[in-house]
Amino acid sequence: MVRVACLAAAIVVAAVTDSIIASAGVLEDARAQAWFWPSPVADWKQEARGPEWFWSFRPTEAIEKRRALTHILVFSGTDLWRQGAFAHDGLLWTPAGAGRDGIVLKAIGSTGSYRYRSGALGDVQVTGWTAGAAVMPGLHFTRHGVSVAAYAGVEMQWHRLSPFDPGNDLQGRHVGVRAAIDLWAEPTPQSMVAASVTLTTIGGAYAARVAAGWRVFDRFYLGPEAIAYGGPDHRQLRIGAHVTALQTRLFAWRFEWQGGLGFAVDDDDNRGAYARLGVLWRH
Repeated sequence: MVRVACLAAAIVVAAVTDSIIASAGVLEDARAQAWFWPSPVADWKQEARGPEWFWSFRPTEAIEKRRALTHILVFSGTDLWRQGAFAHDGLLWTPAGAGRDGIVLKAIGSTGSYRYRSGALGDVQVTGWTAGAAVMPGLHFTRHGVSVAAYAGVEMQWHRLSPFDPGNDLQGRHVGVRAAIDLWAEPTPQSMVAASVTLTTIGGAYAARVAAGWRVFDRFYLGPEAIAYGGPDHRQLRIGAHVTALQTRLFAWRFEWQGGLGFAVDDDDNRGAYARLGVLWRH
């Protein structure tokens, strides 16, 4: 996987909360969900007005041809909160071309650090380091104006704790199964709705995200988002705002950005701001 250098330089510290039972990196699918769908802004602005392939209007021939040639999407992101830091890199491979029904393959790698207080150690603060990877084949299809991609595959995680915490079962190496579902729809030509759910057998962790957005200045989507994640012994809720499909160019390269900012609270009474940032390159 390829880390996008400008993103890695932009953000250094981030997080996960208290009793770390949720798998590190379980948020990758929720954070990266919007990357699959071809960005509507440039296509509409340059060649057509109206909904895209996932809605009821037919795209122009030029748009259809460009999508058919888009087979690889490389993305990178990071997530910030007061208790730690996570970053992820990944790619999506679509043999039939992005935006067409068929087989897809998602691969994600993540790294990070976190801290929490351990009851087994008398409320001592524990610092954890983690790395993980998942490979998930899946299927993408569009029905009645709603696009869905479903994945399932193998996941590996590694955790190191200092000091060692006998009450945390995530210490060491683990292999499990991860599954995810992504959804995208456009109720109107000026709005979008997105949702995603991720589950993993490692620590019984889950992540879910729902977002809505409206096009601003014909450049990007802006709107609210809600994210929930955790496991059997830990839960966190985030409420904030997101920007999706903001495009920039560097020489011949075109990048798409998304980000979020808001407030997070968990069941251990940790609370504070969160921030996330991601960038995508299509090939």
